[in-house]
Amino acid sequence: MLGAVEKAVAIVDESETLSENVFRRIQSAIVKGEIAPGSKISEPELARTYGISRGPLREAIHRLEGQRLVVRVPHVGARVVALSHAEL
Repeated sequence: MLGAVEKAVAIVDESETLSENVFRRIQSAIVKGEIAPGSKISEPELARTYGISRGPLREAIHRLEGQRLVVRVPHVGARVVALSHAEL
């Protein structure tokens, strides 16, 4: 039986980086509503959930900011933005 880390590694497409993989997975979770609008993005929690270090996770969060799915407020942290159907 695979552990959490082995499962995370098993689903990584060999042609994509860890950052790309976690970006795609978090993006999907936000769009599907699995990560609710307004939710605080906890780097330690997401790093544990996806079995990766915080470096690739930070890169993924930065890309999510670029897509306007996440907003980062200095000294506060990152939050998921509320999206309309038109924005999806």
